[in-house]
Amino acid sequence: AITMNSSFTQAYVALAQGYVRQYLLSENREASKGLLDQALVVLREAERVNPKYAPIYATRGTVFVYQNRLDQAVESLQRSLSLKDEPVVRALLADVYIRQGKWEEALKNYDEAVKAAPKNAALRIKYGSLLLLRGNLDLAIEHLDQAVVLSPGNAEAWLRRGDAYYEKKDWQQAGVSYQQAVALSPVRYPDAYVGLGQVYMELKDYQKARFNFTKAVALEQNNPVYRYWLCRANELLGDKEGARVQCEQALKLRPDYKEAQEVLSRLK
Repeated sequence: AITMNSSFTQAYVALAQGYVRQYLLSENREASKGLLDQALVVLREAERVNPKYAPIYATRGTVFVYQNRLDQAVESLQRSLSLKDEPVVRALLADVYIRQGKWEEALKNYDEAVKAAPKNAALRIKYGSLLLLRGNLDLAIEHLDQAVVLSPGNAEAWLRRGDAYYEKKDWQQAGVSYQQAVALSPVRYPDAYVGLGQVYMELKDYQKARFNFTKAVALEQNNPVYRYWLCRANELLGDKEGARVQCEQALKLRPDYKEAQEVLSRLK
């Protein structure tokens, strides 16, 4: 396309995005990082052809993120937004701010992105998750409630909604959300089984708690947190040997796991 029409800016950007995709799909990213440099070369050519084409700078910002050049990524993404304010680009800028620990800037950009694209469930999931992380529980629930309305088949939306309601200690809504998550995606989100198990722990239904923790461990055997919660369920059911085995496994995976050490001490 570039050979046929060297002024067709979209083709340069598409080629650069192709290099980025190759990098992401490569088995050895360290050995393939030259693909990102190639993408930047193509984007410089695109800028020479049309310096006012916003996707050039959005794509360049993405490349800089993968190169961990975060200040340059911010600069490129801001340049893109100055030419065309795209909610997805603003969300990417927010993600960069999160990596820099600039929480207020991240929240501000996610808020603007959601206002610009109120029906984008993925943006609401990310914004709601960030709000939850920052302790703004009610606003997080507001956005995550809306996310499941917009995309009822999205398992991640239900999982994050469950996390929010768990923090609110609304066990019914948390349980419903986690159950929806595992029903929609039975193997992708082991955290949903852990959340559901924790809800059953709060409800003192330790059999169902153990059942769900067992599923999480089966999906991700090297996660010490999952092992710990299975240990706790076993302990509460009076299965001391089962509890001991799981807490020992948790400590093998994380030797400084204080809570697992405490359970083992109780079991002696």
